[in-house]
Amino acid sequence: MLLLAMTMFAVTVPPWGPSPVGPDGYRKDWVLKPNALDIEYCVRKFVQRPEPTYLVLSCRSAPGDHVSDCTVIENSRALDDRYEKAALCAAKLFRIRVTDASGVPVSGVEVKAPFQVRPPRAPVEPRPPEPKPDR
Repeated sequence: MLLLAMTMFAVTVPPWGPSPVGPDGYRKDWVLKPNALDIEYCVRKFVQRPEPTYLVLSCRSAPGDHVSDCTVIENSRALDDRYEKAALCAAKLFRIRVTDASGVPVSGVEVKAPFQVRPPRAPVEPRPPEPKPDR
């Protein structure tokens, strides 16, 4: 898996290109990765001041390289469902092709996607110039 880093938000995704057949007997390849603006839109839609959060989505592969039936199976902020809503919003943008070992597309296979929210660091204020001593 490869971390798709974004200014404020990140989703962990498999690398581009053909992936190896996983232990479940299927290949899971990204057809279209979500971009930073799409993820940011979904997070800001539900969360005013994001805090570091880690979630794991579980979806099913669907025809046309889509995913369906997504649920959050892990949430580091268990009592705060705003992040779950944001992750589920972003999942609508996922395009993942799932194939069997011979390359035939398969629907109904579980696809897990780790999802991280990482707020930006506070900007560093430049230091004021040192006063020059009077002579």
